[in-house]
Amino acid sequence: MQAPSRAGISTVVGMVLFVLIAIALLATIYIVFNNMMTTINKVMNLATYRITESELANSITGWWSL
Repeated sequence: MQAPSRAGISTVVGMVLFVLIAIALLATIYIVFNNMMTTINKVMNLATYRITESELANSITGWWSL
């Protein structure tokens, strides 16, 4: 009766690790997507608000440095 319980524990650990990795991937994608949307919004607003080129460059370099 020892082997099945060990297998069950390893399965649970594997599932927990899988969930944690999935959450980490989603968080990374969310952060990158948010930064991309912020940069895109600033580019779109260039015509309206005429933000300075340095501000745009800062937003782009900030996205790449991540």
